[in-house]
Amino acid sequence: MNLAYCMDCMTAMKQMPDKYFDLAVVDPPYGLSKSSSNGRGKLKNRTFNRGNISRWDTPPSAEYFVELFRVSKNQIIWGGNYFSLPPCRCFLVWDKLQPWENFSRCEYAWTSFNKPSKLFAFDNRTGGKIHPTQKPVELYKWIYQHYATPPRKNLRHSPRQRVEPYRRIRRRA
Repeated sequence: MNLAYCMDCMTAMKQMPDKYFDLAVVDPPYGLSKSSSNGRGKLKNRTFNRGNISRWDTPPSAEYFVELFRVSKNQIIWGGNYFSLPPCRCFLVWDKLQPWENFSRCEYAWTSFNKPSKLFAFDNRTGGKIHPTQKPVELYKWIYQHYATPPRKNLRHSPRQRVEPYRRIRRRA
């Protein structure tokens, strides 16, 4: 069963029992200042990059991580290098195969797993993105193949992760 809740993640997690999810894969806003992205370079005129980035790029509170760890047995947190998390052995790196020097060539995910670190290489220049920070579906397929064991209940939190249903709806219109 695939359920999507359209509600604030903090409200949702507070309603969940302890260790309800086997795996939480989250991509919260990192809370980076505009100066950290060098003004967003050539992409600054794209629709999603116009305006005040701080309106949507607000880092989660400490309470968010307390709730996330409470409701899930294991976690994968994209942008974990930007948050105060415990040391980890198994971090994930997505190599974007990015050829341009002024763009990020990889992204880092903190995990709760006690396994060797892993690298996933996938070209980020593929089409079909609706948000500039969107992770590719192939990345999530790889994560679930390697880190989720059936039967499972998974928690995904990100305003950017429910892309496929949006695409299907948009194509019908």
